[in-house]
Amino acid sequence: MQNDSILIELKNKIGVGKFNLPIFIDKPIYLGENTKSILKKQKVLIRKFLSIVSNIAKNSLKDNSKNEIRKILFSESVLGMDTAYYKSLDDFCWNIPVMFRTDQSIDGKIFEIQSPGSGWGDIPLIYTSLSEKYPEFIEKTRKYVEEYTNFIKKITSSDNPRVAHFEDASSNPTSIKYLKAITSNDIKYWGLDGDVNMEDVDYVVTHSVNSLIGLNCFEKYKSQAKQKKLIFCIQPNFLFDQKAIYLLPFLKETSSLFNEAIRQLFPYTSYLHNGGFCLKDGRFITIEKFSKLISSERRYYLKYAGPNVSKNWGSKSVFRLSKNDCYELLKRANELAEKGEIWIVQEDITSFSDMEKSEYSDDINQILKNHNHLKISAFHTPYSIIGYKVMFRKHFKVHGQKDTYIGVGI
Repeated sequence: MQNDSILIELKNKIGVGKFNLPIFIDKPIYLGENTKSILKKQKVLIRKFLSIVSNIAKNSLKDNSKNEIRKILFSESVLGMDTAYYKSLDDFCWNIPVMFRTDQSIDGKIFEIQSPGSGWGDIPLIYTSLSEKYPEFIEKTRKYVEEYTNFIKKITSSDNPRVAHFEDASSNPTSIKYLKAITSNDIKYWGLDGDVNMEDVDYVVTHSVNSLIGLNCFEKYKSQAKQKKLIFCIQPNFLFDQKAIYLLPFLKETSSLFNEAIRQLFPYTSYLHNGGFCLKDGRFITIEKFSKLISSERRYYLKYAGPNVSKNWGSKSVFRLSKNDCYELLKRANELAEKGEIWIVQEDITSFSDMEKSEYSDDINQILKNHNHLKISAFHTPYSIIGYKVMFRKHFKVHGQKDTYIGVGI
């Protein structure tokens, strides 16, 4: 484990204080016990949700009566990964992600589960910067390093695991480099440790399925994974990289497979089909009729939900339906849906969660008092949540834009 002087030396080398984050908050944000309790209780439920989704997907490929589910999850072919590709996958390729990040409201409703998600290095990077003003954050950095390295040691059954962590689609590669630096005493990284060969590692981390299957070692990695000699952080499978999965707890054909506690993790979600979608009360409504409702009755988001990362990353295809362009947005999305794309319509809960409440901490209420939209991200390993990141801005899309404020939650 690094001592204080090594941490300071690493910090100077990486350049903390000049790192590529939007607007850095120079103090910790107290989440409050109520919020932290909600987030911690979700840990087991989220993994259960992902396991059920995996089983639904596999069964839909085997059972021809599950055609509608298959259409929702596999209708779009990306990089040649069509239905035949998914049918050919080995069982391990349906394992749920090892590590992931949730994006959610202060009330705990989950907007998205990103696998692995960017920002794993943001937490210790901000911790280290805060340690100049708050010395207790030196210990928090140590604890984060310990929890991160220990989970990789445990899943690989190695005291010095060899890891290939690619920075392909990370939102902040600087912080990933920092994460590698401060964990490199116990983890041997390809690209940092000269003794580690790219083709001979225990754990492979990529930030997108596209990048994973494009690696020149991919076929060898896949063979090693099948023999349980290697672990993928995310599998060569777009299932968990698309928002369509959040429809399943509410879909008539699959809702009974999820208990109410899992369903309550997410905002109500439907999808565009037959020129309309189902409202929360179960009524089917056409896009024409929905567009004529008053704004307060159109508190829904329209989101592209397929596997094309050029559309589904960074809130690129997320639209509010309470605005005047509601019909134009739905009409265009419906045309794309008729061609095979999946577009979901999801309840807009921000008008309820982005309000001051007595059960929120003072820090959270102060953020909301200033009319900000807030997002909390929890970083999940298989064994614990090892950190929380808080982001907020005036716009409803909170995704690290230049006017986004970012800090750590404690």
